[in-house]
Amino acid sequence: MSTLASPSVQEQQFLEAFQQAIDTQKLDRVVLSQYKGELEQLEKITLRVIQLNQDTVLTCLYRHKTQDITKNYPLAEAQIQLSHLLADCKQANLFTTDQEIQLKKNKKKAMLSISKQHRL
Repeated sequence: MSTLASPSVQEQQFLEAFQQAIDTQKLDRVVLSQYKGELEQLEKITLRVIQLNQDTVLTCLYRHKTQDITKNYPLAEAQIQLSHLLADCKQANLFTTDQEIQLKKNKKKAMLSISKQHRL
């Protein structure tokens, strides 16, 4: 049940931070949760950038209640893929080497919070 509405300002900021993290090679992972789409029993989606056969790709781990499914996408399509997935999730967490960005959505609004990572 993807919504066709354009992304909110907060979603757009989240997507821009995601693209910047990829461009600067600071992306650790993105975790999407509270999925409300068509895939049954999907609990969360984890996205990472990996090296696969000398190519850099976006790998998406779809975690279901009884199985995990991994799909790989060209890095050039990373922001488009995340944009589509965000439409069906109520929460998204972006982890980079120096910060965490959390996007929470409900029926009325979207909230974006940014916190610095503390490294020991």
